[in-house]
Amino acid sequence: MSLGEVFISGLLQVLLERLTSCETLSYFRRLLGVGKELNKWKSMLSTIREVLNDAEDKQLTDQAVKLWLDDLTDLAYDVEDILDKFSTEMLRRQMKDQHGATTNKAWGLFSDVKFSYNLSSKIKKITDRLHEILEVKKQLGLNEGTPSTKAWHVPPSSHLPEGPVIGRDTDKTKIIDFLLKEAPSAVNFHVVVIVGMPGVGKTTLARHVYDDDATKEFNRKVWVSVSDDFNLERVTKAILESATSGLAKEYKEFNQVQESLSKELAGKKFLIVLDDVWNTCVYDLWIKLQSPFRVGALGSKIIVTTRDANVANMMGSTVYQLDCMTNDQCWEVFKQHSRLDIT
Repeated sequence: MSLGEVFISGLLQVLLERLTSCETLSYFRRLLGVGKELNKWKSMLSTIREVLNDAEDKQLTDQAVKLWLDDLTDLAYDVEDILDKFSTEMLRRQMKDQHGATTNKAWGLFSDVKFSYNLSSKIKKITDRLHEILEVKKQLGLNEGTPSTKAWHVPPSSHLPEGPVIGRDTDKTKIIDFLLKEAPSAVNFHVVVIVGMPGVGKTTLARHVYDDDATKEFNRKVWVSVSDDFNLERVTKAILESATSGLAKEYKEFNQVQESLSKELAGKKFLIVLDDVWNTCVYDLWIKLQSPFRVGALGSKIIVTTRDANVANMMGSTVYQLDCMTNDQCWEVFKQHSRLDIT
């Protein structure tokens, strides 16, 4: 199973949220006149998402469905790339207006027109490909809303681009301080929740904390991407797989999964990252998830990233609010990515 197939549902959800962003849509309606096209994307992606469970089950025995999922994954990444270019170009123009143009005005106008032309062409190609994906979906006879019976395998870590974490040095230092100090607690582990709006950099910050040399004192480190599906058994199994760096056995009972995880964590000082937790994680599920954690060594820590303040308050012993970067810091981020190919 490819990484794209595992995360395609979560990726489509993220794309739909970004397409719903009023700021992005409003800006590019004015710039390119593509509001109708982006609304079409949102409608078509919503329709496609309804059949993903059925497709991911059938792809195990139907090669045509597997190829369809591969094509959909490639397309989803291309849509994400276009939206990234939207955000980068919007930031560039806002920063240019704020700081003043430093290049020849005629050349700047030419660059803007070239960008708009090239991006409009790419948007048209994406729309055509979405129509093709929908047409093949009909031919394959995929059903909407079919429950998935396929096991969920989450890789032990997320790949993030290399490079400095601009504007987050202070945040990183504070999070590491929370991890290393002995926090008074009735249990052996302490929870630190990083909460902030989508796109503010919660995952990037958590990843750089996780990879920092200061965390080497934890003799078991686990990273699990949760997203919008907080199924207790699946998340627990994903933690076990990450902790053992391999696939977990097929257990008939959820209790067996928790017992195996307890044995793996027993007496160890662990660091577990639960990345991108949504409000599908309710209090009862959170309490049940913690059961295997209680056998770990004193000083163990759990980092949670979430966009939902209610989740943060429910889960966190320490809640860390990650705010937006300043305009100057955003400008530095833009300059770091200024070589992005938009042609």
